[in-house]
Amino acid sequence: MGHKVKTAEIKKIVNALASLAASENQLDLLKRELEWVKEEVDYNLKFKQLLRDDQIKNSEKVKILLEILEEKVSSITQAAVASMAIMGLMEQLDIINKLYGEKVSQLKKQLDIEVISAIELDKDTIEDIKKSLDKKTQREVKIKNIVDNSIIGGLVINIDDQVMDLSISRKLIDLKSNLKEIKLESEKLGN
Repeated sequence: MGHKVKTAEIKKIVNALASLAASENQLDLLKRELEWVKEEVDYNLKFKQLLRDDQIKNSEKVKILLEILEEKVSSITQAAVASMAIMGLMEQLDIINKLYGEKVSQLKKQLDIEVISAIELDKDTIEDIKKSLDKKTQREVKIKNIVDNSIIGGLVINIDDQVMDLSISRKLIDLKSNLKEIKLESEKLGN
C-alpha cells in the first residue's frame, strides 16, 4: 500500500513540477538541475547524512538543503527539492528524474496552439482542427479557443511565431486593398 502512495505522490509532484517549469519556460533547466541534485545526493556525504538522519525534522532538512543549494541551482529547483524533502521523496530522485525526463519529452512533443474565432467553437470542430494540425505538424496539438468577435468569422490560428489568418475581417482588408489597387490602376488609365 505504501509503495502505491509513493508512486502516486511521485507522479503528482512530477506533473506539478513539469507544469511549473513549463509555465516559466524552464523545463530543460529543471531537468539538468534535478540530475545535478541527484549526483550530489549520491556523492556528497553531507547530503546523504542529512537525508538519512531521522533525528532531523523535515522542516529543518529543507532549511539546510536550501542553504546548500542557494547559489547552485535556480529557485524553481530549490522549490522542487524543498517539496520533495517535505514529502520524504528525496530517496526517490532516480524515479523522479526518470519520470520528469519522460514528461519533458512528452511536453516538448506537444504544441500549444491558439485558435481565435468569432464564436466559441464546439468540441467536434476543435477536434477536427486538432486532427488536421496534428497531421500537418507531426506533433500532439493542444488547442486553446479564444473568442474575438472582431474577426467577424473564420479563424486565426497562432502556431508558435506563425499566424494563419483565415478570418473574414482579413479577407475584407485584402479585398479593400485590392479594390484600391484597381481604382489606382483605372485612374492611371483614365489620365
